[in-house]
Amino acid sequence: MIRKNFTKSKINGDILNLKPSERNLLIAIKKFDETCFDLILEKKIIQKLKRVKYRLNDATIVYIQYNNYNEYSYSIVYSHLNQDLCRFDNYDQQWDVSSSPHHFHPRKIYEARESPMRGIPLDDMKELCLFLRSKI
Repeated sequence: MIRKNFTKSKINGDILNLKPSERNLLIAIKKFDETCFDLILEKKIIQKLKRVKYRLNDATIVYIQYNNYNEYSYSIVYSHLNQDLCRFDNYDQQWDVSSSPHHFHPRKIYEARESPMRGIPLDDMKELCLFLRSKI
């Protein structure tokens, strides 16, 4: 459930008074909705976690999440099978990739690769939608 101030800020366009995680989430939701509109079956905003959950028309689940420390995670869950998911994030810096701390965890593999994501919602949602379309 979205708290009242979050919704009111969205409606009034007063996005500057939001916390960074809330602002990023709103921008990401708007861009993802615009860019991937034909893939989306359902959307659920989980305000307390600064996360949105999308269910796509191919049963894939996408989680988009931000925190107030300039960290993000874009997770794509294909099924409930072990490691049948992939994730773009910048939470941990242990991975030796050229895009560090930004990295990509491929499907069914415990490793990290270079990522095109940078935690910039407008740009990242375009990339995420391209990624999702390439997997259809």
